[in-house]
Amino acid sequence: MRSTLRRRSDIVAAVRYILIMYLILFLASYCLSSANNFLLQKKQIEAGRAGFTNEITFYAPLFNKDQIEELHQLLYEEKFSLYARTEEALISNQKLEMVTIQGDDGIYCCAVSQETSNTLGLHKGSFITIRCISIQISDLFDSAIKEKIVKVPYDTMAEIFPSYYKFQQVFIGSNEAVQIFRNYLDKTIGPFGEYEVNSIGQLDKETDLFIAEMVGSRMLVGAICSVIGLLNIGVIITSKTQYRKKDYGIRIALGATQKDIWILLMRNDAIKISLATVAVVISFRAVARMFGIELETAFDTSTVIGLAVTSISFLFLSALIVTKRIIRTKIADMITEDDL
Repeated sequence: MRSTLRRRSDIVAAVRYILIMYLILFLASYCLSSANNFLLQKKQIEAGRAGFTNEITFYAPLFNKDQIEELHQLLYEEKFSLYARTEEALISNQKLEMVTIQGDDGIYCCAVSQETSNTLGLHKGSFITIRCISIQISDLFDSAIKEKIVKVPYDTMAEIFPSYYKFQQVFIGSNEAVQIFRNYLDKTIGPFGEYEVNSIGQLDKETDLFIAEMVGSRMLVGAICSVIGLLNIGVIITSKTQYRKKDYGIRIALGATQKDIWILLMRNDAIKISLATVAVVISFRAVARMFGIELETAFDTSTVIGLAVTSISFLFLSALIVTKRIIRTKIADMITEDDL
């Protein structure tokens, strides 16, 4: 009867240990992966602004080919990049975000994110239809936060959404070019059109501050979760030593070495941590989707594996310290006369 109760108690304790480690690993992985995603987004933003000194944001219909050609003539050799975005594209009942890419003249070609490709079973050369326009996929790319994105040239976006008002950005160089573009906006969208001019340098400072806050907060929470996990390992292995003190004393009396006790201490807990790690890797996306955070972060497998390796390493070290303490303890102090 006593052995049965003890076995049940051990099973309950094992399940509780795995659940606690699962939660800790999940939260720490989410926070650290989220911090990494913010850094990746920062790189993408800076890459899009590279070579420009000003940004104009405005809400207006998309420019057609003739208007873009007119802008090129007005600005002479001044370089500029137009971008627009929308979340109205419906493909196979999937809500996708569409953004423009600058440069390719191949109208009706697009690039899709790996997340879009995996969800819809698309590949290079596949065709998708957006508002009755068939577009061929020319490239696949990795999105920083695994968004379902379709990137199309600006002129293709204008063909898909003619006369639609969209939030747009233009990155441009000199202040003279900014004034020319503002005059053109006044002429095309009217004097009451809303637009805003920002310095790329100021935007970079604001972006750096925002990214620093986001990354710092997530790194802090991730670090706290990691420390809690390590403390949990240390507390459990210490309490288990006290709980099984008599067992270890009997084993030492029967000839168990320090290595035998060390393996006995850390073996089961190492297996539990490994099981919790596998559970996090398998279930992360499903759990993130359940709580509506799947678009906030791209799960980084290396992060959870790194946390698991750190936890197991700490377990090995803790078990070694506790083992040395057990070996130094007199057997008589571990085993009562009734147990002999």
